[in-house]
Amino acid sequence: MAPSLTRARRGVLVKRAITIQTQSEAPTLSATQRTALQGRAMSELLKATPKAADATSIDGSWNALMTTIKRIRAGAAREPGCRR
Repeated sequence: MAPSLTRARRGVLVKRAITIQTQSEAPTLSATQRTALQGRAMSELLKATPKAADATSIDGSWNALMTTIKRIRAGAAREPGCRR
């Protein structure tokens, strides 16, 4: 796969995760809706993890993304009810 296409796919997954996470912060949502959206956001970030890991081994420009994803995963693992 072309590097620019792979990079675009990573970006889409991360942007989608951020959008879903932002949606989960709406004050009108129930706790159930908020939890469901947060789970979807985490799922999108987890999909981006292997792609970002591949990118960091090719060049260092994606190291910040991998660090962010790792921190998010580590924080989520400490939250009650978090599924991996």
